[in-house]
Amino acid sequence: MAVPPLFEECAPSFAGTLAGATVEIGPPSETDPFRPFAADELVDVVWGGQGSPMLAFRLRIAGAEAPGCVLTATTLSEPSTMEMGATDRGRVALHCGETLATFAIVPFAGVDCDARIFDVHLEVVVDGVGTGTADVTFMGGQACYG
Repeated sequence: MAVPPLFEECAPSFAGTLAGATVEIGPPSETDPFRPFAADELVDVVWGGQGSPMLAFRLRIAGAEAPGCVLTATTLSEPSTMEMGATDRGRVALHCGETLATFAIVPFAGVDCDARIFDVHLEVVVDGVGTGTADVTFMGGQACYG
C-alpha cells in the first residue's frame, strides 16, 4: 500500500500577491470547523509509513479571496535546543481558503524514545500571501521499541 503524500498537491501555484491576507495554522480535524492552534497546545505526533514522526496541521488563508493552489515553505524548530529542521517546499491545494491535513516531518533527535515534552515552533510561509506561525507541544517517547 502506498503512503500518501505529505500534502494535497496542485499546480500551477498562485503567482500574485494578496494584500491584507493572513495565514493561520490549526489542528487537522476533518469534521470540526477550522480554528487556529492555541498557544502551546498539546498535539499528537503522527507516525508515517516509514516510521518518521510528523506534525499534522491545516492552513487557512483569511482576509482575502484565497487562490486554489499556493506554494509553501514549512519549517519546524525546537526553541529550547535551537534545533531546526530543513524547510520543506510544496504546492498545496486550498478549498474555500483551507487545506486538508498537511504533514511536516519532526526532525528532532530523541522524539521516538525521549519521553519528555517537546516545544515546537511551526512556521509556514505562503508565497505572495504571508507567514503563519504556531507554537505547540507534544509528548515524545511514543514509539520506542526495546
